[in-house]
Amino acid sequence: MHTWKKAAALVLAGVMSAGILAGCGSTSTKLDGSETLLTVNDESVDVGVGSFYAKFQQAQMYTYWGSYFGQNGMFDTVTDDESGKSYGEQLKDSVISDLTKMILLSQHASEYNVALTDEQKTAISEAAQAYIDANDQETLDKIGATKEDVERLMTLQTIQSLMMDPIVADVDTDIPDDEVQQSSVTYVQVEVKQDEENADAAKDAEASEDAEAAEEEASAEDAENADAAEEEAAEEDAENADAAEEEAEPAASADAVDAAKADAQAILDKVLAAEDPATADVSALAKEVNEDYSASTGSFTVSDHTDTTLDAAVVEAVADLKDGEVVKEPVISDDGQSFYVVRMDKVFDEDATESERKSRIIDAKQDKYDEVTDGWVEEAKDKTTLNEKAWANVKVTDQEPFMLKLPAAADETTEDEDAGEQHEAEEEVEEDAAVEETAEETAEAAEDTAEAAEATAEETTEAAEETAEAAEATAEEATEDAQG
Repeated sequence: MHTWKKAAALVLAGVMSAGILAGCGSTSTKLDGSETLLTVNDESVDVGVGSFYAKFQQAQMYTYWGSYFGQNGMFDTVTDDESGKSYGEQLKDSVISDLTKMILLSQHASEYNVALTDEQKTAISEAAQAYIDANDQETLDKIGATKEDVERLMTLQTIQSLMMDPIVADVDTDIPDDEVQQSSVTYVQVEVKQDEENADAAKDAEASEDAEAAEEEASAEDAENADAAEEEAAEEDAENADAAEEEAEPAASADAVDAAKADAQAILDKVLAAEDPATADVSALAKEVNEDYSASTGSFTVSDHTDTTLDAAVVEAVADLKDGEVVKEPVISDDGQSFYVVRMDKVFDEDATESERKSRIIDAKQDKYDEVTDGWVEEAKDKTTLNEKAWANVKVTDQEPFMLKLPAAADETTEDEDAGEQHEAEEEVEEDAAVEETAEETAEAAEDTAEAAEATAEETTEAAEETAEAAEATAEEATEDAQG
């Protein structure tokens, strides 16, 4: 949900610290970035803008995930079986979606009294020039982006970032405790070991039942369609058999159930026998029974017991307990496949409650933002056109990788004198207060509702204060890396 905000922040932070896009492993092909790519309500952006945005995101993905996927299995991998689109194609789709909203945000900016200052415009222009100066002509030709293209993208992204707060300003952030109160627990899960023989028998039985059902359905077809029905039944039989094998709950013998329950009871006895069960190291006690066991923690919403990842039986078992109290017997899971030893740690966990409140505020603000911007997109649908032929010339594949490099990680063959001059130039950019202020402001606003997670993400208003600090720190680190 928050992907665009992180992408925007990464692009701007990278460019403003004079990041370098370096092509590798492919023959240079000049891309015509001057063609119109996207038009929304008679306002357009060129191919160079979209190409730069896509290539920078590709570079960032390689930076973060390249070591995991390698450079031969990320962007060419089909990630949507229904459409058959690769990850690279989906990234291109997201670029168009992002640019569409950016243009609309720019068009509606005056309604929210949002406008760039002269200092911000100057800072963006200087940062765009820094990008141009940092890249060789071969890379610039391949991306098809000019200084004007980079400046255009950065302008749109900065306005996008500045628009977030005013758009969500009327969102109610006063969420009372009774709506978000979290109770926290510590628990040990003891899984019932499955009996393979019984599991196979259960799968075979279910598969057989499905096969019989399919056969009966086939026999009911008209004689004229018998052959087709038989083929369809055979295919359905095979599919149902596979599904049965995947979905059938493995059967557990009575001995396996008894063994799991006995282990859970042994752990429970140790917890209850501890000097203070409320503060006992449950994980250590569990390992005394079996090294494979360990304790976990979790929480649930008091006003809505379904708002949790905890097993429903666990939540039900602790619902009426006080702080530090332990459930007096092993709790069997809803599916009968596990036993739990459970302690109520805090009926009112203030930290978890505050975290839940912030998460809901972030979600509410994101919902409001999406409602407004999606509405604009729908209104402009008939006045939005994409130059698909020109966009097809922009490739986001593993065959044309681009790796993001900062000056500190430049080629080791660079002469010390050149490195010194570049270092001095970067110091001048840093010392320019307008550039520093714009970089931090943009990253800060772009990350405002970024994943309460990743996400996160990776809150706003009360939550925004904490996120702002993190965003500023990120911008400062980027500048320090550039200096280093």
